[in-house]
Amino acid sequence: MTHWCRKTLLLLGAATSMSLVWAGRDFTPLSGTWVIDAELDGKPGRGLAIDVQGDTVVLQVYGYESSGEATFYMASGPMVGNGAVLSLQKFQGGTALGGPVRDAELAANMGEVQLQFANGVQGSIQLPGEPAYAMRRFVFNGQGDMSVPNPSQRFALAELGSENQPLNLWFMDVVPTGLLTLRRPSPFAEWNLQCQPANDQGTVECISEASSSTPRIRLSYQQFLYNASALLEVDGEAARRLVGAYMHTRTPAGIPTNGDRNWYSALQGFDAEQRLPEPGTWIMRDEKTGKPGRGISLDVQFGQALMQIFHYRPEGTATFHMGSGEFSQSRANIALKTYQGGRYLGGPWQPATEASDGGVAAINFDRLDSRKDMNEGSIRLAGEPLRVMERFEMQPTRPALSSLMGDWVFSHSLSSKPKVVALNVVKGDVLTNAAGDFECRFTPLLTDTVVDCSSTPSDGAQPERFSFPFSFQGRSAIRNSSYGIAFRVRDRLGNLTGMGPLVRP
Repeated sequence: MTHWCRKTLLLLGAATSMSLVWAGRDFTPLSGTWVIDAELDGKPGRGLAIDVQGDTVVLQVYGYESSGEATFYMASGPMVGNGAVLSLQKFQGGTALGGPVRDAELAANMGEVQLQFANGVQGSIQLPGEPAYAMRRFVFNGQGDMSVPNPSQRFALAELGSENQPLNLWFMDVVPTGLLTLRRPSPFAEWNLQCQPANDQGTVECISEASSSTPRIRLSYQQFLYNASALLEVDGEAARRLVGAYMHTRTPAGIPTNGDRNWYSALQGFDAEQRLPEPGTWIMRDEKTGKPGRGISLDVQFGQALMQIFHYRPEGTATFHMGSGEFSQSRANIALKTYQGGRYLGGPWQPATEASDGGVAAINFDRLDSRKDMNEGSIRLAGEPLRVMERFEMQPTRPALSSLMGDWVFSHSLSSKPKVVALNVVKGDVLTNAAGDFECRFTPLLTDTVVDCSSTPSDGAQPERFSFPFSFQGRSAIRNSSYGIAFRVRDRLGNLTGMGPLVRP
């Protein structure tokens, strides 16, 4: 990973952190593995690792030389609108698998790469010497595909206003039989709908016919991995747009698993058997020197993990290893492979073939305290000691209060009235809303730092308190609450944090 770019990225973040302008994107590109549509044929080839934090994007391209050897390129910089034009670079001389830690250096500028996103999961890419190609967020585990029946699931959905500001909170429960329950805690509403299987566009249509006590209700929604987007239509009312985050699923006892029934949670801090790291770019903590180095793209989709390691051969040339494995009990053993003969920049399409083994990468995110954040874990590569790996920071994070700025929805339970608040004012060591009646701060614990938020009502009402682990995505579970959540709906730049409106083909 090119750590030298981090200082530049942090300065970019600091320059904008104190001024909120609510005119951002209608989505945030989902970090993780992306693929070029035309090259997705079931055979090994090249691919993309994309990570977006705020208005900063990091792109890693794993591909091949004209000689057939595997290599990788990297680009990073600011997004302008829904796209970015970046310098694609190649590095050399960094740390090899099993070798000593070495800084890398710039080897060549390959030209410009252009990214354009249509929504959080679709877009286009134009690499040097090539035409523009459609690209998409890669789903490699069928449980993230709505055409496959899933176990029972729950989503937290924020209702949006005309300016994409959060207004309220809904909970959506889905079961494989096609039944859906939509619940709003305050003012209370609960509807049961019958759903049809997903159509060719991945949209699920659900309907509750009118009765003597309720109007006709229609819900159209899409799930993409841990994200959901929906349109709610109630007869006689304006349509409501909902965007959401995946809370958990429970595998029914009748479905075989490797152990007991598992809970999977996309929200940081749920007391769960399965703790999911955030997808995106990761680095080795002891290799952070401020200079170019190696990096990891990690993508966990339910019970499967996919990982690419971007590093170097002993003689110094860039290469990558890739592998996948079962993710269970918050850990995975991933058999790494290297490939050869695939498509090179500007060259014709050709599939790659497996070249050699790279040993097993053991990753572990099991924490003694499940309330802690999931932005660090451990990794052991072949011939190397156990190392701490951590999420790569492309903008200020804890303890910078600007990392908490944005529009939030807080809730203690499925039945409590949610708290909707815009955090945008720094006062000393706290971040507050404009009215000054809600504040958040970072509180250090013995081995971690949590976010503590509280209200100070002027009308004498009982104060509300929320404590939760820090999350890059702004999706956390409230401590001491089975279903409490802290959900950032828009970031400090006004960007919606989910995949955006319903996705069309």
